[in-house]
Amino acid sequence: MVLDSGLGRMAIAFEIDNITCRYPGGTVPVLLGIKAEIPVGARVGLLGRSGVGKSTLLSVLGLLWEGQLEEGTVRYYPGAHDGFVDYRSVYDAGKRAKIRLCEFGFLFQSSNLVPHLTCAENIALPLLLRGWARSRWWPRVQHLLSLVEHTPGELTKLADRLGPYSGGQTRRLALLRAVCHNPRVLFADEPFSNLDSASIGAVYRILEAWHENRLHPQDPPEPRTLIVAGHDLECLWQLCDRFLVVCNGGNLLGNRVFSKEEITFDRLSQLIHGESLTHDGAESL
Repeated sequence: MVLDSGLGRMAIAFEIDNITCRYPGGTVPVLLGIKAEIPVGARVGLLGRSGVGKSTLLSVLGLLWEGQLEEGTVRYYPGAHDGFVDYRSVYDAGKRAKIRLCEFGFLFQSSNLVPHLTCAENIALPLLLRGWARSRWWPRVQHLLSLVEHTPGELTKLADRLGPYSGGQTRRLALLRAVCHNPRVLFADEPFSNLDSASIGAVYRILEAWHENRLHPQDPPEPRTLIVAGHDLECLWQLCDRFLVVCNGGNLLGNRVFSKEEITFDRLSQLIHGESLTHDGAESL
């Protein structure tokens, strides 16, 4: 799908078509009538106050949401000639898992490293699930580990160990797992929270290298789409080129993605921290 905008014609990665969903047993929708189109190759910052539904929207887009969409659908466009995946038609858990494994990468707040796997195996998990032999994935993991070390050998010497790891090491290992298979789309939930400056720098370098097809130069280059939820506007402003703002009540500001050409840092800050932000606030941009 191609989007016509003031910025020119852009291919679409996700078409969010009027979705509404709520937690099982909940009475109030967590997301309500959301519409937006996310361009292929964009670096999208997902902003909003705590509790407005940012993580839920990531879960829906990443096919992790276990509930039903009450209304609307999401369409994911894997490539220029691959058609699209209509999320309402993908009910089988195995099919959803295959799409996640082949197309997406995930960086969660909790990291979720597998305790019975070594450091290297945790990073290579998406490749292990694809059936890669150790001789194939091991050089890739060694290369990735060397890119996020604060001191030479800090992580490579842990490659065959089960842990424990420090908090910063755990987050960096989880990041490498999210990018080791070079996914077309990466979903990151609060990737910069509670990190020291050195670890924040490592996260930036890896995300930018992945997005620019520099992380795995042996793989065919193609557009890669980053969607990052977070509270740290300064970090997201530096990393991202477009923004979605989730408002109180589970709406999206303006029901669209805003580019840096359309909105300023100060205006975004005002909108996020406003006392009563609703989707109607787009009229005052």
